Amino acid sequence: MKKIIKLFWSFNIIKIEKWLSEKALEGYILKDVNMITRVFTFEKGKSKKLTYKICCEARGTKDIQNALKKDGWYKVYNKGKWFFITNEKEKEEIKIYPSRERLLKRIKILKSILGFIVLYYGVSFGIFFILFVPVIIAWIFELGNIQYINEASEESIESGVSYFTNKDISGVVSVLVVISILLYLILKLNTREKELKGNCTSNLIISDDNVILEEEEVSHKKGVKTIKKLKLGWMYSPDKLENWLEKMESRGFNLYKVNNLGTKFYFAEGKPRKIRYITDYQNLENEACYEIYKQDGWKLIFNSMGSITKWTIWGKEYVDERPEIYSDKSDMLKHAKKVLISYSTWLIPVIIMYMFQVKMQMTLVRKYGYKVWGLTLIPMIAVIYFCYLYYNAIAFYNRTKKQLMI
Repeated sequence: MKKIIKLFWSFNIIKIEKWLSEKALEGYILKDVNMITRVFTFEKGKSKKLTYKICCEARGTKDIQNALKKDGWYKVYNKGKWFFITNEKEKEEIKIYPSRERLLKRIKILKSILGFIVLYYGVSFGIFFILFVPVIIAWIFELGNIQYINEASEESIESGVSYFTNKDISGVVSVLVVISILLYLILKLNTREKELKGNCTSNLIISDDNVILEEEEVSHKKGVKTIKKLKLGWMYSPDKLENWLEKMESRGFNLYKVNNLGTKFYFAEGKPRKIRYITDYQNLENEACYEIYKQDGWKLIFNSMGSITKWTIWGKEYVDERPEIYSDKSDMLKHAKKVLISYSTWLIPVIIMYMFQVKMQMTLVRKYGYKVWGLTLIPMIAVIYFCYLYYNAIAFYNRTKKQLMI
């Protein structure tokens, strides 16, 4: 028996699968995996050419699908939701591979959690940075009465003097380090996600055809006037974005590109067109649903990169009747409700956290007076900003509900 520890094996599935195949060629055949200690146990035997796949199934699943068994796959090890399966056929002879759907969903959930933490720290750092940098600049160039002290106390604070401390500096550095680490992990997860998608042989693939008007068509036409418009936070009022895009088309401004963040919309001046735009929200990417839309003649214009939410924008040109993606009006309300619930799950906790910070900072203001009032600005601005976003999400749900009652 040979035992090898792989602490983070579940975050690099493709690499582990290749590694297991390499071990089999060396004559070490997988027999057991300890999910707690992360120890892989191998039995020494004859060299074998094996193809390994790791599956993540629903809890309670006891065996692999019959279709996989018929194609030569058999279970090596199973614990909880994890299945390690192998096939002795040549790769060229294998016709059916296990689904990667649950592995992809697992990555998306992890990205959502990390993205939420990055957003929380990012907003805090952004607001703090805006307020803190001018203070540092003023202190360096001796502009105004600003002092640097090791630690704020009643004895060290004087009236009419602004301060920054070691705690402020270490806070900025620590937040930057945390954000950098989290962004690195998200990028790593993005890489793993691409590897899994590239390794899929049976999953649906979304086409790169993501524009109503081809960008190359616009760039090769001389004298075509193009404009770009910035739209921030449209996810909280998606119906307003739909109406705005359709009005732009009716005025002869044809959409041909949306940037990766979904914040900039590029238009080319042309002929007025009747195009129905639809925004769609999914908790996780649903490629099967996307394929249904495309078969119905809709074009995918934007597919969000975000890890917290998965937004898409679809467009379809029409002549007479204005098309809809949702076949039933009740589906529209369900969609709006899903958006509201999704944003509620993270906006409400964030608002509460920042309100708690406001309360904590107000305690300092009462203790030291107006000299430290600036400390309350960061959480107060954050509370106002997130309350505004949440208000937009609620208003979107109410508008949809009112529309269905007409």
